[in-house]
Amino acid sequence: MGLVKNKQYFKSLPKEVADVLERFDPTKPIHNFTPIPTFRTNLEKEKYWATEFKRWIEGHDGLPPSLYFMVTQGMLKNRITGILERPVCRDVDLYLHTRLEIAKKAKRSAGILKGRGVGLSTLFGILANHTMVIKPGSNINMASKDQPTLAKIFSDKLIVCYENLHPDIRPEEKNRNETKQTSYLAVKSEYVNQFGETKEGVSTIFARETSDSDKSASSFSGSGAALGLYDELPLHRRKNKLLNSSIECYRNPRTKELDGFLIWGGTVEDTLTNEDLMEFKKTVEKSDTWKSDIIFLDCLWGFQKPETEYTGWTDWENGQIWYEKEMEAFLLKSDEEAIRSFKKNNPRSINDIFELAQGGYWEDDVANIAKKHYEQLSSVPESKMPLVTGNI
Repeated sequence: MGLVKNKQYFKSLPKEVADVLERFDPTKPIHNFTPIPTFRTNLEKEKYWATEFKRWIEGHDGLPPSLYFMVTQGMLKNRITGILERPVCRDVDLYLHTRLEIAKKAKRSAGILKGRGVGLSTLFGILANHTMVIKPGSNINMASKDQPTLAKIFSDKLIVCYENLHPDIRPEEKNRNETKQTSYLAVKSEYVNQFGETKEGVSTIFARETSDSDKSASSFSGSGAALGLYDELPLHRRKNKLLNSSIECYRNPRTKELDGFLIWGGTVEDTLTNEDLMEFKKTVEKSDTWKSDIIFLDCLWGFQKPETEYTGWTDWENGQIWYEKEMEAFLLKSDEEAIRSFKKNNPRSINDIFELAQGGYWEDDVANIAKKHYEQLSSVPESKMPLVTGNI
C-alpha cells in the first residue's frame, strides 16, 4: 500500500500515531470482527461482557477504547443502499481515534479539520453511544448547524447505533423526543459505585441546532457534560458563541481542568464566503482558548481504488495520482474558482482550507478591477496639457 511505503509521511505524524499504524500489516485488515458467542451459562456471559467493558475503557490490541467499541459494537447505515453494516476499521479511523485519545488524556478538547468522506457524523454517533454505555448517568451535548443536519446525525447515526447494540449492553430507553430545534434521548442502566452498591444511572443526549438564535447557541451553558460533539462547526452561524458559552460544561469546577471531552470540527466547504472563512480561521487560531488540539486530516486518507480488495488501508500512491489528475484537468481549463472549490473539499494542507481567507478571491477581484480601469483609461482620447511646476 502506498501509505506504508511512504515512510516520510509517517515522519509527519505524531509519534504515538505512527507507532500504532506501523504495528499492523497493511495487506490485512486492522481488525476482524468476531461475532458475539452463544453463552451456555450466565457466568460465561458476565465474564465475556466484563472483559469487553474493560476493553472499551482501556483499549485492546493496539486499538484505542472508542475505536475498539466502534468495530465491535457499532452499526452503520449505508448512505447509498440504506442497509446496515458493521464498520471496517480503517487506518484513518486508527489515526483519528488515537489523536482523540491523546487529547483526552491531556485533558484538552479537539478540533478536526478534514475533507469529505472521513465520516465525522458517524464518529459522533458512535462516540455518543460509547460514552453512555461506559459512563451511566453521563450527559452528552450534540450541536449541528441546522435542523436537517441535526435530524440526520441524531436519527441516522446515533439512534441506528443505539438500537442495534446487543441487548445485553444496550441501556434501556427512558424517553425520546424530537422537535424542530432539538432532539433528546434519555437511557438508564445499572452500575456499581465506589462503595460496591448497585445504582441506576440515567444518561441523556441533548442535541441542538444553533442557527435560529443566540439563545440556541448558548443553550448548553450551565450544565455539566461528559462529552460534547459539535458537527460541521465551520458552517455554524454562531460558532464562537457556541464554544465560548459551552466550554465550562466540560470543565471540573474544582480543578478547572477539562474532565469532560469536547470535539468540534467539519469540512470547510467551498460554499463559505470569504468573510465566513476569515471568521473560521480566527476560530482555529484561537483554538487554545478552548484548549483544543487541531487535528488535520489530509483528503487522501481513506482513498481506495474501486477494483482493489477493501481492507481499510489508504492507497496513498493511487490517491496522489487521482489528485494530480483532477488538478491537471482544472488547470488546463484555467478555472480558478473550480480549483478553489476542489481544494476546499479535498484539502492536502491547512493552507488549502484557508487559502481564500488569506486573500485569494480579493486579489483576483482587485486584479480584474485594475484591468478594467486600465482599459477605460486607455480608451480616453489624448489631449495636450501645459506642464505645471513649482510649489502648489
